[in-house]
Amino acid sequence: MFNRHPADGARLIMQSDDTLDLAAVVAYEHHMMLDGGGYPTPYYCRPSALASRLVHVCDVFDALRTKRPYRDAWESETVLAYLLERAGTEFDPELVTTFVDMMRQSETQVSALPDSETLVVA
Repeated sequence: MFNRHPADGARLIMQSDDTLDLAAVVAYEHHMMLDGGGYPTPYYCRPSALASRLVHVCDVFDALRTKRPYRDAWESETVLAYLLERAGTEFDPELVTTFVDMMRQSETQVSALPDSETLVVA
C-alpha cells in the first residue's frame, strides 16, 4: 500500500544502523502535516521533529516540480504559492517562509543561456 512507505522506510533504516535514529524518525514523519493530517496517523497528538517538517516542505516542493506520468510539473512560483497558502496548516510557517525566500533568491542567481545547455550563476 502507498501510505505504508514511511513506516516501512523507518523500519528498514532502524534495522540497518542504530546511529540513524533521526533518519528513521524523518522517514516515518515526512508525510505528517502540521495540523495532524497526512500519514501515518500518530497514536497520540504530538509535533513532528523539526527535521521531518523541513523534509515535508522539500518533498512537496520536489513532488510538484517534477513531471509525473499523470500530470506536468508545476511552475516554481505556483509551487511556492501553494506552500505559502498551506503554511500553518500543512506546513510549519517559519520553515515555509524561509524555504520560499531561499528558493526565490536562488532562482534569480541561476539561469540557462538561450539555445544552450550552459548554466550561468551570478
